[in-house]
Amino acid sequence: MVFTGAHGKTDLVNAIPQQHPTAIGWNLRGLLAPRREASWHDDEVLCRGARAYVYGGVVRLDGPLITVDEQLDALWAIVQLTWRDGSLDAADALDALDQLP
Repeated sequence: MVFTGAHGKTDLVNAIPQQHPTAIGWNLRGLLAPRREASWHDDEVLCRGARAYVYGGVVRLDGPLITVDEQLDALWAIVQLTWRDGSLDAADALDALDQLP
């Protein structure tokens, strides 16, 4: 999935399983770059420098969120959690990704 303006981070979080992309990028060049790899460690997900975890049913983030790439890393970690458990509240975590539509 690329962020062309037709879809955004909330669409990605809410995508049904048949629509889960295998990669995300800011633009088409991003899809040619090495894929973001998310790894599970207990109840948290790591993607490059981003860490997403759940506290009290709410998705939380750790890690840098300065660049678009850092925010895409965080988003990829977030969706791994929300795709596994659709009842999680990811609103604050998504709001922190202010460079992504």
